[in-house]
Amino acid sequence: MRAPFDPSSREREAREEMAATRVGRGTARSLVGLPLALFACALVLEAVALARGESRLPAPLPPPPPTLAADRLFGTGNARLLAAAREIEHRLDEGSAIARVIRPWGQLALTAWLGFGNEEAYVGRGGLLVFRDDFDHSTRRAVAAGAGSERAGRETAAFARALEERGIALLVVLAPAKPAVHPDRFGRASAAAPVEGPRDEPFARALAAAGVPLLEPSRLLRWSARARGEDLAYLERDTHWRPAAMDAVAREIALRLRALADLPVGETGRFRERSVTVEGIGDSLALLGLPTPLARFGAERVEVARVEQADGSPWRPERAAPVLLLGDSFAAIYSQPELGFGAGGGLAERLSFHLGLPVDRILRNAGGAKATREALAQELARDSTRLSGVRAIVWQLAARELTTGDWQATPLPAAE
Repeated sequence: MRAPFDPSSREREAREEMAATRVGRGTARSLVGLPLALFACALVLEAVALARGESRLPAPLPPPPPTLAADRLFGTGNARLLAAAREIEHRLDEGSAIARVIRPWGQLALTAWLGFGNEEAYVGRGGLLVFRDDFDHSTRRAVAAGAGSERAGRETAAFARALEERGIALLVVLAPAKPAVHPDRFGRASAAAPVEGPRDEPFARALAAAGVPLLEPSRLLRWSARARGEDLAYLERDTHWRPAAMDAVAREIALRLRALADLPVGETGRFRERSVTVEGIGDSLALLGLPTPLARFGAERVEVARVEQADGSPWRPERAAPVLLLGDSFAAIYSQPELGFGAGGGLAERLSFHLGLPVDRILRNAGGAKATREALAQELARDSTRLSGVRAIVWQLAARELTTGDWQATPLPAAE
């Protein structure tokens, strides 16, 4: 015969407290009524959206992937049911009417009152926003942190060798993450100097061993901001650097290219600059998903030195220019109006101004580890003379690519 169950002292204490707990009638009604009211509100909002044809819930479910890991455990039928359940859950979480109506205001309360971001953007001291991938790259010390950097180093060295066969020099520019340049805004209140991500240093060592020049401008960015009497080298609510900070990088690139490659003498007066004021909603602010009318109040205003031809016509990239820039959104932030901060003042434009030479460019706003190399390879496959006249290539990519980037081999077509 089994002995009677003898609860531990902790369990006995918990039972006694539960037995002694009394819930008032008003509290009980609130605990029951509030969830029911929210559920009813969700039904009403979704019904209205359905009547207007705006509901995203009744759309046909997409076919499941041809192979699922769950197939081996639960069988094909159950795996498809699981995929359908996940899709429905995703639609309720991301596309339901109540999520679209209430979530922005809830996020506003969390950000304004508690300083909380979301899974895509974090809030630092003074309301400085940062892209989560940049934060993770600067702070996480993953197991074998150098592994990704070693592969990145090998691919970069292979890219440099392929260009060297064509008589073209390569300069790599690693755009540091915002927390690396301003660690005092993200946890290190007394930080007096920039910090490196766990993969930055192994990447730099790999490039040095391969003889590939690298510009990592963290200290330059910090110094240039202080020289202007400013606290930040980066936009407050965007991932990218401020116009003056980017211009400091462009000036440094120009100096290094002169020492690295045999470039033509620049023409004084070939370009001119004109200061314009632009205002944009930063990408990090957009990731918070705040109510649209209020998000506009967070727009940031900056002065951009727009580059023009001597006759006042807009600056344009030129094929067969002695310098080709491969860049991501850091290079494009003041070049492409769709990024929110105007055109004519991006990295290629500012580099062209400081060199006094035409500059060509290939820009891809994401996936800088592979996207621009792949674009160049595709253009070379279509036109073998694509690099005629090019003496130096500047390859700018975000530091977070060392953590999240696609570093698959992307060979260039063989040089003729």
